Amino acid sequence: MKKNLIILFLIIVAVIGIYYFASGVKPVAQNQNQTMISVDAKRWQFTPDIIRIKKGQIVKIIINNTDTIHGINLPDFNAAGDNSIEFTADKTGEFTFFCKNFCGEGHKNMTGKIIVTE
Repeated sequence: MKKNLIILFLIIVAVIGIYYFASGVKPVAQNQNQTMISVDAKRWQFTPDIIRIKKGQIVKIIINNTDTIHGINLPDFNAAGDNSIEFTADKTGEFTFFCKNFCGEGHKNMTGKIIVTE
């Protein structure tokens, strides 16, 4: 009986873990003034492609390149990188980020949006 409960518990934990990692925006860590977000990059899309943050946040985006090196270029915050980018959201508005490295015919449409609110 105890063995069956342990197995059931492990199955439930595994299912919850799979659901969490497959569910889009994944804050990796957050404290009062710093946010880490994981973004998957593959031809020709970012997931998530819309990121919402608060003004004043220090943001680190971890880029999970799944098929080639894509990277992110976020010119409005002077941030670019292949594996991660860091910036301070010091202004409000909607800002477009782009794939940093040419990745084929859909490259020019590989974009995302960062929305910074008060």
